Amino acid sequence: MLTCNLQGGLGNQLFQIFTTIAYSLKTNQSFFFINQHQLTNERDAKNGTTVRYTYWETFLSGLKPFIRSQDKLPKLDLWFKEQSFQYDASILLNLLNNQQKVKMLVGYFQSYKYFDSYKKAIFKLIKIEVKQLATYTIHSPGINFETTISMHFRLGDYKKLQDYHPVLPTDYYINALNLVLNQRPTNKPIRTVLYFCEDGDFEEVLEKITLLQSMFPYLIFERADNTLDDWEQMILMSLCNNNIIANSTFSWWGAYFNPNPTKTVCYPGNWFGPKAGHDICDMFPDDWTQI
Repeated sequence: MLTCNLQGGLGNQLFQIFTTIAYSLKTNQSFFFINQHQLTNERDAKNGTTVRYTYWETFLSGLKPFIRSQDKLPKLDLWFKEQSFQYDASILLNLLNNQQKVKMLVGYFQSYKYFDSYKKAIFKLIKIEVKQLATYTIHSPGINFETTISMHFRLGDYKKLQDYHPVLPTDYYINALNLVLNQRPTNKPIRTVLYFCEDGDFEEVLEKITLLQSMFPYLIFERADNTLDDWEQMILMSLCNNNIIANSTFSWWGAYFNPNPTKTVCYPGNWFGPKAGHDICDMFPDDWTQI
């Protein structure tokens, strides 16, 4: 039986959840998740730590059969802790060779290699296509997704943590846009850039958008509906034909959920700052493009 010590925001949670499910399938054992409404305790919240919530009642409601309440948890026999940021194949070997009944994965597991071969099965479990269809039905009258690029801006607390999480320069978005536009067939031109950002960052992002608009006057820059829940915005992002993501696991998943087989996904090479010390070589599928 396998579970994980869930931590972080939506994007981080998805890496851990997908890895847990994939490894349970690989090792032919059951899995479960702990039923928590939020992942931050009250003491941490009072000290200014960002409160992180789970999505068992919304985006991940398809996994409710695998949720266990706090008072019905089996005794944990063993913990497997992630040893490095890169993909670690030894975790699977350790799981295969260990006969303990209940095991917990501890870490962020930010590599598609942990779960990519099982993504169709996991997509089915979380009913991703159902959610995409519902979102498409609501928004397609106003958005032609076939001629739309998603663009994500991540600022927020990054502005104070740039040695670890740099705020991306406008040049990144310029170069990514040029690449996507140059790869697009001339008979199916991109018309719209649907951009995503937090409300608190809107004024700064708008300055970047104004510059981009002046450089790409033939494109329409439209902000995504900011009244949507975060997971709904992620689904909306996944419906766009191509994706320009930020150094954020949130938009990583928006691109990963994109079902377009010919999609272009651009990601920044400076995902982390110099003090983070993480090697991102295993983080992105081979058909994504580093800018």
